[in-house]
Amino acid sequence: MRKPSICVFVIPAIFLFTGCLTTNNGKTDLNQVLITATGKAIEMEIAGYEDRLETALSGVGPEDNAAQFKQRIADLKNELGKTKSIRPEDYPPVQEGREAETDFETSTTFGPVIPAIKKEIIVTVGKTYQPGSILDLDGMTKSGPFYHVAGIRGDDHGVLKAGKHYRLEIYLVFKREYFGFIPDYYVYIAGFKEI
Repeated sequence: MRKPSICVFVIPAIFLFTGCLTTNNGKTDLNQVLITATGKAIEMEIAGYEDRLETALSGVGPEDNAAQFKQRIADLKNELGKTKSIRPEDYPPVQEGREAETDFETSTTFGPVIPAIKKEIIVTVGKTYQPGSILDLDGMTKSGPFYHVAGIRGDDHGVLKAGKHYRLEIYLVFKREYFGFIPDYYVYIAGFKEI
């Protein structure tokens, strides 16, 4: 009788992150989820400006706030339409790393980040993340960087557990309008690994 053999498999480093995206018929699913996450980020920004507009219309703050908020909502709705019309196969190649984002982070430009910028960060989760939550970035200061959740692989926000440390693969998809040069982005979480 023959003894069963034991097979050992080596898993390549590309599978280091849980839930990384796969390809489908030679086209990556990543482009579609980045487009969707960018759209969700814009929708959250619109909702925030609608709240500010309502407050301004009730007489709180300078008189010209209402007009500024109305214009910002119109601009964001225009950006949303443009974003939703992007076909996944037309989405430009993602940029990687700090070098790619340096010019963008030092500029005062805000809005969709197309192509998205890929980064790896480490977080210590304080509580379950929801859409719009700020990631608990290790080393984050009062000057940021601030990363708000616009989407997560599998749409399961509860997969990252409170009190745990994770290395995240994120994509910056939308730069928020914020004070000065402080980096404040919506991000898509494409993969994670507990550390």
